[in-house]
Amino acid sequence: MDWGFTKDVDPLGKEYQVACFAVVCHHCCSVYKEFFSSAKQDNIFIGLVRAFDWLGVPKYILTDNIKSVVIKRDIEGHPIWNNDYEAFMNTVGF
Repeated sequence: MDWGFTKDVDPLGKEYQVACFAVVCHHCCSVYKEFFSSAKQDNIFIGLVRAFDWLGVPKYILTDNIKSVVIKRDIEGHPIWNNDYEAFMNTVGF
């Protein structure tokens, strides 16, 4: 799971940034992607629910240190989860 960013142009010629949310299944290499106006945490949850509907719920998700997911790493390198993300993980079951 990760975000990518690109620029787009609306019909009036105004340029704006678009956030692309992507999840790749490591078993079958299927990709779920969705575009959002921002990479805020609510959009992670929306994207994940929709990705799970498409790909199924995995045992775990690999992610980098996005602040809305990982607050920091402990001395052994294990993630200290953002409270809302941890609650989401526990609710969904991954």
